[in-house]
Amino acid sequence: CVGTDEWSREIANGLKSPWTYNSGQVVKYEGNKYVANWGGQEIPGSRTCSDEADCKNKGIQWVLIGKC
Repeated sequence: CVGTDEWSREIANGLKSPWTYNSGQVVKYEGNKYVANWGGQEIPGSRTCSDEADCKNKGIQWVLIGKC
């Protein structure tokens, strides 16, 4: 996960620039790497799904893409 930014509650909640996460953004959080389906305030890994399609169907913002 070298070169991948850590997920930030301040960014997710609009308190710090860039003010939100967008679709396709990649972050690391608690030793895992995630990609965003869309913007939102969800904590990565707080809800589970099996793949990108499953995450989208369940309305889950972050898709696990690997370990760091």
